[in-house]
Amino acid sequence: MERLCGILLPLVHSRLHPYKNLTNNILLSERFNHLIFVYPSLSDRLYESSAKTYSEDKVFSLSTQIEEFYWPKRDYSLNVHELKQLKHFYSTLLNTPKKRLEV
Repeated sequence: MERLCGILLPLVHSRLHPYKNLTNNILLSERFNHLIFVYPSLSDRLYESSAKTYSEDKVFSLSTQIEEFYWPKRDYSLNVHELKQLKHFYSTLLNTPKKRLEV
């Protein structure tokens, strides 16, 4: 029940008519989900454009696992806040002082 409430609460944006707003958002979401059944050609175009091909050196997978991990399409540099959060996470995880962690 808590999981269901956690899913539904972000859909409510109106304080005056919360149930009406929730119903409208759920209906809108379900209409998008059912588009592939009403217009099959539309779903082919949507999923065809999202299919990406990667070279072998950009894909990581283990022989024992079904999952594949892909390298990002573009370079990304961490900002100072993100770097501090990562240092805090790894220092807690590894039980090491932050000063000993290298960037």
